[in-house]
Amino acid sequence: MARPGVTLLASLILTGTAILSASWQEPATAEARAVSYLAREVPAWRRDHPCYSCHNNGDAARALIAAGSRHGDVRAALDDTLGWLGHPARWESNGGGEGGADDKRLARIQFAHAATAAYAASLVPQEAVARAADIIAADQRADGSWLLDSSDSIGSPATYGTALATVFASRTLQAAKPGSFQERIDRSSRWLAEIAVNNLPDAAAMLQG
Repeated sequence: MARPGVTLLASLILTGTAILSASWQEPATAEARAVSYLAREVPAWRRDHPCYSCHNNGDAARALIAAGSRHGDVRAALDDTLGWLGHPARWESNGGGEGGADDKRLARIQFAHAATAAYAASLVPQEAVARAADIIAADQRADGSWLLDSSDSIGSPATYGTALATVFASRTLQAAKPGSFQERIDRSSRWLAEIAVNNLPDAAAMLQG
């Protein structure tokens, strides 16, 4: 799996924080630099590696999609990634052994979450999200959660942790064909409502869920 450096993680945080800020009229220089960095790094991974990265072409692409409502110059940086996100059937043949192969379930959720954001921004068709939902639904456990290979972690720059993975997977199911996954969505909601919150990542996941 690709391991993003501190700079990529900081760019994601800065981008998300600035986009959610109520005082948008005067974008911070740091935010503009973060968007510029992501616009360069999102397509760079695929040019230099024989695979798509769940961090660069998943999470970082999702940050760029969010920035697109304020920055009209990011679409060119997303074109290749959108072609990948728009065809979930290709995700299982992601070559090279990097970019997400260490934890297939995590990679599928990251790509699906980015595809869901792209669909909300009218960048990929609804069919892509429906197909992504079919794929990640197969990974749901009987208790309603999505358990990752690295789920012993509470979450880190390289993994979501089970609670956050469950929230993001459920969002994709909600965006797919109406009513098709309601029973699975209900199961994930019950699981989230019952977990013991012992750390900030789990608390944040519950708030988002």
